[in-house]
Amino acid sequence: MEIKGKVNTDTINVHKGELMEYKNQTENRAFQEMLQAAVKRLQNRSGEEIAAKSGAVFHSSRNVLEIMSFYETIEIQLPEFYINSDIDEWHYLTLLHYLDMADGTEGAQKLITFGNLKDGLIRGTKFDRTAEQKLEKLLQDKDPEKIQKACKNLGAEFTETKADLCAVFPVLPRYPVTLKIWFADEEFPASGKIFLQDHADHYLSVEDAVTVGEILLQKLSEAFSSL
Repeated sequence: MEIKGKVNTDTINVHKGELMEYKNQTENRAFQEMLQAAVKRLQNRSGEEIAAKSGAVFHSSRNVLEIMSFYETIEIQLPEFYINSDIDEWHYLTLLHYLDMADGTEGAQKLITFGNLKDGLIRGTKFDRTAEQKLEKLLQDKDPEKIQKACKNLGAEFTETKADLCAVFPVLPRYPVTLKIWFADEEFPASGKIFLQDHADHYLSVEDAVTVGEILLQKLSEAFSSL
């Protein structure tokens, strides 16, 4: 999947009797159908319930859900599920799917690969390989200080592991993504692997999990370019 395009409140039309659609995505019927279905499912639930299960904050006085994603606070206006941010359109759809699927399950802090996700044997395993290849290219000739700074700019927190650097990204309130990096030495180039927590299946499907991984790789690339 190619990640492209931005979305903001100016690019969304909601009229009485009509469903939400993107002006710049009229040719993408599959995307619109997924977006419309996600909004319809969420509109049948209360903001309080969604917030309790997802870790978002519901402001009843304004009928707004507030959710952190990466380093940004995003406000979602109910019942239309407008957003106040020009995040990538697939990021937005994944966020809605997260709010829809979230059931409040807490993980045991155990890390798993994408291939270990439910139904992840094919799609998840393929992404694990692709991510390692992309990370090797992305990390090539990058010094450790620059790598750490790029991760920090995306809101990452760092933990001690056997890897040279372990960055945990707050992708969504109950959906952290962990990046382990091994710096280059005389024998091997720099490498990296992306992990999820063992409760990930309670919040996103494998397809959405892969989308999250792709967005992270893109944001890392942009972060390196901006340094």
